[in-house]
Amino acid sequence: MAAARAAQLAIGKKVLETRWKVSDSLRIVFWATISPTLSLLMTARGMHEIAARNLWGILWFPAAGMTALIGMVRLRSAQGMKLRRVKTGTLFTRVMHLSKRVGIKVERVYVVPSGRGDLTNAFASRRSVSMTDNFGQYLRGIELDSVIAHELGHVQGHHTRKRILVLACVVAAIALLCLGVSFASSPYRAMFMTFSLLAILLVNSYISRRYEYACDQKAAEFTRSPQSVIRALVALYKKTKSPVTCGRIVELFRSHPTLVHRVQAIAEVSELPPDKVSELLSRI
Repeated sequence: MAAARAAQLAIGKKVLETRWKVSDSLRIVFWATISPTLSLLMTARGMHEIAARNLWGILWFPAAGMTALIGMVRLRSAQGMKLRRVKTGTLFTRVMHLSKRVGIKVERVYVVPSGRGDLTNAFASRRSVSMTDNFGQYLRGIELDSVIAHELGHVQGHHTRKRILVLACVVAAIALLCLGVSFASSPYRAMFMTFSLLAILLVNSYISRRYEYACDQKAAEFTRSPQSVIRALVALYKKTKSPVTCGRIVELFRSHPTLVHRVQAIAEVSELPPDKVSELLSRI
């Protein structure tokens, strides 16, 4: 996994023209390997112990969760995603204005430097919205509001909290299954654990994609302009060089849907004509 991460960074340096230093790359590879790879191995260890009737193995599960959380936080730090709270400026004004109009309470707004990796991202946590400082370079007006509205959808839906809860339930169900069926001497133990880990990954990715679809629809609702939401998505995928489409199996493991599927979902709910959708997609 570490080798795969290193190769990904090397390709990104060529394709995306990132400016990571060697020290930056080493830190990113390390923490990207810690989360989720190490946390999954710890989860597998916990299942192994429970299947062998060692109930203390259940302690591996919260340890795996903490490892994943620490790894994610440290990975963001290694990537240069350091939050800088703002109380004035264009982003702050637009976030507060839109949040008040749609009735969502936001207490904090953060700007994140894009840094040497030329990161382009926006994310939300409890009552806060964060965006990298390069969004304003290619998004204006209602298209910028579309990105903000998408993140407000995450705030309104409490998606981070819900995803953690669902994953905890999935892990608990797997642990109970290990207790209920003896795999101590079964040749199928490895197969069971492999499918269990795959289930955790697939559920996590599925939930994330569902939330992205839901927030795209919220953005169209909050801005009252589905076409602007699509234009913002097209600009974002073009800027980050994210895949416009991919195979179904590959998408199962992706946290975000492909652009084509997101646009189709917005168009279906908003009843946009096919020719208008094709026109918007042609801009990428």
